[in-house]
Amino acid sequence: MNGITNIEKNGYSIFFIETFSDEMKESLRQFLSCICHGELSAEGDEKIYSYENTLKEFCKRYEKKTPKQKIGQIGELLTHLMIRLFLSNKFCANSPFFNMEEDSAKKGFDVLLSEKDSTNLWYTEIKSGEKKVAETPDHKIDQLLSTSCSYLKNTFCENNTTLWHNAVNSARCAISDNRLEKKDIIKILQKNASDVADNSFDLSKQNVVFVGNVFADISSKFAESAVESWFTSFDNVKYCKSFYLIALQKSTYQSVEKFIFDEAGL
Repeated sequence: MNGITNIEKNGYSIFFIETFSDEMKESLRQFLSCICHGELSAEGDEKIYSYENTLKEFCKRYEKKTPKQKIGQIGELLTHLMIRLFLSNKFCANSPFFNMEEDSAKKGFDVLLSEKDSTNLWYTEIKSGEKKVAETPDHKIDQLLSTSCSYLKNTFCENNTTLWHNAVNSARCAISDNRLEKKDIIKILQKNASDVADNSFDLSKQNVVFVGNVFADISSKFAESAVESWFTSFDNVKYCKSFYLIALQKSTYQSVEKFIFDEAGL
C-alpha cells in the first residue's frame, strides 16, 4: 500500500507509516464501521452503524480523552487497520474497537484475535507512545513491547471473571453470524471464564500478541534488529504457548485525528 512499508517475518510484523496516503485514508473509510462496531453490527443496514454516524461517535468519545488516552486510541485504531490490511490471511478480529460502555476505559483485552478459519485464539495488548527527545526509536519500541508484555501477563493473573464476560459479549457482537467458528469461540471464552472462577486457568496454554506503536519522526526509524532482539529474548522466558509481535511507527497521531474530525465535518 502507498505510504506504508511492512516487514513480515516468522513471529513478527513491522509497519512504517511513512505518509498518511490517500489509499490509507480510503481504507479507513472502508473499514472504520466494521473496526469500531464489529462485523455483525456493521454488516447490517442500520443507520447507527453507518460511516457518517461512526465518525460522529468516534469524535464524541475521543474528544473527552486525555492526550495519553488519545495516543492510545489512535494506536489501537491503526493496529486494527494494519491487521485488516496486511494480516487478514493470519488473523480475524473478534472484538470491536468501541467500548461496550461509552465513557469507561476498556476492561479486558485490547483486541481478541483468532486464526483465520480457526478457533485458535490470540489475546492482544496494545501500547502506544510518543518518543521523548532523550529516547531513541529502538529504545521506545523495546519499552512499549515490554510494557505490553508485562501488562497482559498481569491482566491474565488478575483472575477477574469480568474481563472474560466482557470478552464473551464483545465476541457476540463483533463476530458475524456467517462465521462457522463463532459459537465455538464463545464457548472457549466461557470455558476460560469458568477456569478463572475456579482457579484452574492455565496461562501456559494461551496465545498472545504484543503490539508497540511508536509515534516519532519517521525519518529516524527503529531498527528491525530491535524487534528481533526483543522477540528472541522473550522466546527464552515466555509465559504463554505462542506469541506474536506487531511493531509500528508513524510520525504523529494528530494526522489521523485530523482526518477523522475533517471527515465528520467537525
